Amino acid sequence: MMTQDDVERFRQWVDEGLRASREGNMDKARRCYEEVIAQGERPEYIAFGDPEGKRFVCLALLLIASLLKDHDDVDEAIRTAKRAMFYPDLRHFAHSILGQSYLKKDLVVEAEREYRQSLEWSPSESAIVSCLVSLGSICRHTGRKPEAQRYLERAIHYEPEEEEAHYNIGALFREEGHRDAAQEHLEKAVELDSDYGLAHYELGRLHLEAVYDASDRQSRRQAAEWSEHHLRRAIELRPDDIWNHAWLFHLHVVMERRRKADEFGRKMIATFPLSSLAHWVYGEFLAATEPPSQRGEALLRKAVALDPDDGASHLALGKALLRWGHRSEARTILEKAYQLGYDKAKFLWKTDVPPEWDNHL
Repeated sequence: MMTQDDVERFRQWVDEGLRASREGNMDKARRCYEEVIAQGERPEYIAFGDPEGKRFVCLALLLIASLLKDHDDVDEAIRTAKRAMFYPDLRHFAHSILGQSYLKKDLVVEAEREYRQSLEWSPSESAIVSCLVSLGSICRHTGRKPEAQRYLERAIHYEPEEEEAHYNIGALFREEGHRDAAQEHLEKAVELDSDYGLAHYELGRLHLEAVYDASDRQSRRQAAEWSEHHLRRAIELRPDDIWNHAWLFHLHVVMERRRKADEFGRKMIATFPLSSLAHWVYGEFLAATEPPSQRGEALLRKAVALDPDDGASHLALGKALLRWGHRSEARTILEKAYQLGYDKAKFLWKTDVPPEWDNHL
């Protein structure tokens, strides 16, 4: 059986591994955890079923699985976490790592199953907060908004300073049109973490919606300033996320800053040369000019070519062709947009009415 000295030695290996992980020395961290496993599986511990030995081996396996998951070796992370199911007090940790790993593989059903299992095995309220947030996020993105809200409110009840919970419920409230509640939670997320790029993005979207509904010029300008502030901050923090750029471009269009929009659109295409979204939002802006813009048409056609399964780019091209009088080709393109989920496209080809340029970002 393990002595107190054995326990202390194992704890030191784990602490050293955690310290190395925080310092970014993943090789050293893994060596420390593997030493725990090697020592914990010694015959004298295994033979007597020593609970402390089992616990340290299980913990080391899970810490290795977490390292693997964070470094995108997801399949090995899953295999390693599954090896660590033998110690009941740590099963919540194992299921949580499996949930995170499955999400990285876009296996949402499997991830949700693991998070639910983690909730069942969690030994304390504090241990379940991350699972509640993850389940809330999954439910939000799969259209189960009331269920998402319940999970996220429960997470905030247990941990009022959990920024990810505030971000997710704020985004959910924005999507549901509850702007005051959305602003309260999103601003709380940014207060807790000023570098939370996704929260800045959602605040940019929220203030942009206020631009649409502003009743006077001053309110409109103030909402636009806040929207631009948060979207620029989102770009600074997450420069590779095309949606940050697309919505800031859209803000310039909405505010009728034509020169700024054109300059920003060119820059967006240069930054994201293979993005269908970048091409169709800028192409639609150019296509709205009179006479028809050859450059706008070229960008819209390239957007469709870059992503043949993107209904938004088909809708944008179809609208442009319809407006320019190319009705036969427009119908073909709009039918495709309808098949890809854009019901508005069916109205356009059925009525044969040249559309207004209501950017559908």
